[in-house]
Amino acid sequence: MPLNEAAWKERELNLTAAREFAEYLNTAPKRIGEDFFRYHPDFLLPSLSWTHDHKMHTELWDRGFPQELVVDAISDTGIGTTMTTTLHHDDGQIETKTRKVADVARIVGSKRAILFLFTERWRAKKCRLCGKRFVAEKPGARFCSSGCATDHRESYKKENWKKIKDRINADRREEYRTQHPKKRTGTPRLPIHRGK
Repeated sequence: MPLNEAAWKERELNLTAAREFAEYLNTAPKRIGEDFFRYHPDFLLPSLSWTHDHKMHTELWDRGFPQELVVDAISDTGIGTTMTTTLHHDDGQIETKTRKVADVARIVGSKRAILFLFTERWRAKKCRLCGKRFVAEKPGARFCSSGCATDHRESYKKENWKKIKDRINADRREEYRTQHPKKRTGTPRLPIHRGK
């Protein structure tokens, strides 16, 4: 069934939320406030323990989004009826928003990401080289970036060459001997010394 414009927009919102979720999980728990929430203030509902939430979400990703953990993650608010978000802009201005938790919970990015990745589990991947979590565009994706893919390929080629180079070189020498039978392949000639 082809997607209409609204469905494409919804899909893009879901993919964006899933990428932000991967970025959140790749951020060290102690640095979430400084590095992540500064740019994504409404991604998660406020919590008494960011470390606990981060650990729970990491387990959710690593276990492949099992249904029981997904239900726990999207149903738990753990806070009161209102929430206040403080934004620190680059120009030094501070903006504060107070909203109802029920309103924010419907649009919060982490819940959108969790539901999306629950329905499309194949997208939640861990890079085989660096270990970062990422959202795959194709089911066969194994690396988070083209840089990691290139680095893996280069190291694979080096390791593989070390294993097979003696056999390949022997095969090449044999092939050369059979293709060029007139060339001498034996003991090298000794140089002729001429007297003075």
